[in-house]
Amino acid sequence: MVSRSVVGDQRGASARGIHTYGSGFYGWGSGIGIDLNFDGSKMAPTNWPARFRAALKVFVKSNGLRLPPWRLDDFYETYADQLTQMGTPQLYFMEQEQLQFYPIPSAANGVVTLKYIEYPAELTSSSLEADIWLPLRFHRGVLVNGAAAKLAAMEDDLELATYFENQMEKAYMQMEADLWRWQYDQPDYIHVVDDDNWSLA
Repeated sequence: MVSRSVVGDQRGASARGIHTYGSGFYGWGSGIGIDLNFDGSKMAPTNWPARFRAALKVFVKSNGLRLPPWRLDDFYETYADQLTQMGTPQLYFMEQEQLQFYPIPSAANGVVTLKYIEYPAELTSSSLEADIWLPLRFHRGVLVNGAAAKLAAMEDDLELATYFENQMEKAYMQMEADLWRWQYDQPDYIHVVDDDNWSLA
């Protein structure tokens, strides 16, 4: 059940709407989470998200084990003779624009939780401003200046096109910095994942 709230700007006979939200804007997309299902015969999940862009975190739901990403070539060099092995997933890799999990998970729902960046849906003539995943405060700086740059270029006014493009780039960089920095409580830190890389010897 999804509750609907009253919207301030009523459209037609409808006075209510569903408000959704995401997090972790990186480049062009938004952070989403999904529990993946498997049929017990393939490494790929059966409910793969259509607009997947990139993985943020992947872990086994039952025990919280974080799965490491592997390169495709490394996986096949290591496990080429064991591709039918089944069990609790220990790693994942990308093949044919889908994440593959190994060993092959048993048939079940919600085996693996995937936090990922999703591409936005394509905008159409009937899209609302809320469908644009850029924060509202950057619509003019990024979208309007970008459109103005293209229009000026179409009119062969390269000087004006360069001006608007520079304005768009400045706004985009400001937006990226604004969205990336989500706390000012303490300085960011380096997360060491391999102690051998930090040897002082």
